[in-house]
Amino acid sequence: MSTGRYLLKRIAGIILTMFLVSIFVFMIVRLIPGDPARILLGDQATPEMVETITKQYGLDKSYFEQYIIWIKNIFTGDFGISMRTKMPVMFEIGMRYWKTVKLAVCSIVWSVIAGILIGIWAGTHMQKWQDYTGITVSVLGQALPNFWIGMLVILLFCVKLNLVPIVPDGSLKSMILPAFTLGVSLMATVARFMRSSIIEALKEDYTRTARAKGLKERTVIYKHVLKNSLLPVITIVGMQFSVMLGGSVLVESVFGYNGIGLLLVDSINYRDYSVLQMLILIISLHLVVINLIVDMLYAALNPEIRLE
Repeated sequence: MSTGRYLLKRIAGIILTMFLVSIFVFMIVRLIPGDPARILLGDQATPEMVETITKQYGLDKSYFEQYIIWIKNIFTGDFGISMRTKMPVMFEIGMRYWKTVKLAVCSIVWSVIAGILIGIWAGTHMQKWQDYTGITVSVLGQALPNFWIGMLVILLFCVKLNLVPIVPDGSLKSMILPAFTLGVSLMATVARFMRSSIIEALKEDYTRTARAKGLKERTVIYKHVLKNSLLPVITIVGMQFSVMLGGSVLVESVFGYNGIGLLLVDSINYRDYSVLQMLILIISLHLVVINLIVDMLYAALNPEIRLE
């Protein structure tokens, strides 16, 4: 299948997927217990005040009417108003979106580099102390909860050593600990997959051929083995980026980092439907688009893989 036809097919699939996601998101958000108007106004709200807010945000209409209005507004560039702050939804999300993206990118950069190096180190020394050390690091990184790691590094580097500020101030220095905490699990996952890929690649015919030509072991590893071993890592990193955007809630809560993770929590607590719906929709769109990018990178790295 040609690249153009493949892209058109995948784009059509993305449109269908996002349509189904929009229906699911719209319904699941409204299944959260609690009346948004009453939560917004508080316990002292009168029935008249509740009715006014309900009509103002169109919550008195049927679910079908609300959904049609929401989708129509999205296509016209109207993403709604936050019930909590009275600010445009995209302004609310935009203020925090890039903070979380910056945090996710920093987390991915250090964790992927560290994970690849640990995986190579362990995979090329199978059943030796280097291998056992790499396996131990991988197991601990995946087993330890993010919030526990976060509290531990705050206690050590902020309280005991006073090397970085406890409250993020927007500087790169204050992002080190949140980025480290968020990336530990990915580092462990990359290391584990990289180790397995290296071990399998070392058994392949092309590796034996490279060695038979008299190439140095370092050249064999980095020129022949590493390229094919990176394929599963690309998938992990692509998927993890979207996961980090939506799953940074605990880390952002521990460090008081004002990203979309905290916005997601606030939107759920206040039943801020407009913000909550768009947040989940944006995270879902990230996931399907990154899926497409990962597939294209697969084909670019390995010519034997065909776009189908």
